Amino acid sequence: MKYNAPLLMVMLMLLLMMAFALVSLLTSNMYSFYQAIKILAIFWMGYNFCLLGSLCGHRQQVISVIVVLFGCVALFLLSKFLLVRFYVELGDGRSGTEIFYPGVMWKIGALFLPLIIAARIQDAIGNLLFVCACLCAGFLVLVDGSRTALLYVLAVGLWVLIIYLKGSRLTRLKLFALAGFAIAICVTPFYLIQSEGAGLLVVERLMEGDPIRMAMLSAGIEHAIECFPLGCGFGTSVAHTGAGTMVVHNAYIAALGEIGVLGLTAFVCVLLIGMLKAIDSRSPATFMVLVGVVFLFSLHPFSTEMSEWGWYWLAWVWAVAKRDPGLEAVAQRSL
Repeated sequence: MKYNAPLLMVMLMLLLMMAFALVSLLTSNMYSFYQAIKILAIFWMGYNFCLLGSLCGHRQQVISVIVVLFGCVALFLLSKFLLVRFYVELGDGRSGTEIFYPGVMWKIGALFLPLIIAARIQDAIGNLLFVCACLCAGFLVLVDGSRTALLYVLAVGLWVLIIYLKGSRLTRLKLFALAGFAIAICVTPFYLIQSEGAGLLVVERLMEGDPIRMAMLSAGIEHAIECFPLGCGFGTSVAHTGAGTMVVHNAYIAALGEIGVLGLTAFVCVLLIGMLKAIDSRSPATFMVLVGVVFLFSLHPFSTEMSEWGWYWLAWVWAVAKRDPGLEAVAQRSL
């Protein structure tokens, strides 16, 4: 079936804007109308990202990704040990900086991983650079302590396994050895950074479960039913928990309650079009980044911020980049 992905994307983004504008008129909530303007700005920036991304190849893009990873780790270490007024540590032990708070920092590490792995499979980067990039990515995930990040990294590991079960044994063993080496080294500095006696925070948080998130989901479903079918306005999907009033941490349920069936339909279709574009582009790394975005929205609030949508557009930039010769071999084994 033939379709024009960019044209569909424009139509769906306009539909999403209309949903915000409609609920703003119905509820006299100008804050919702402001979100429609933000969605327009995000789409415009994403479109320009794609235009710029189409001018360069995957190697140039992955080098940029690795530079960002190195820079983020350097900024975190500087804020931890030297510029301590920029260091942030939450009550549960999660760490970050004033530039990227806990809950944001992990995305830089986890969602870049598929791009780095694909670049290594293509021989676009060497073993040493690959190991260093994995170290930086893993370090950011660990110090952030995000359970979402840990689950996504495990999914990326499964993706690599599926690819390499179809590859040569020698290549498979080499990659697993490199990945194991990166993980082993990454855990050591993490323990040095954490306070004395601290365990592996992200694993501890995962094992504890999340009753607060479950309470938020229950409240979000009740709100969505109450506001069906047109929604009650952006920011109205909240839950009163033991930790205080919090926005519902499931973007799909929150979108249904805030911008109604029209908005939720447009939102979900935007994500699906991105995944179809990744498949058509024969770009497994793009597909895995978009899987991460879809998963991210299932455990995080509905947002109109570039800290969430930026990853979606990053995947599009990767999909429209100039083809590197080695990518076809990766696509044949994974998609």
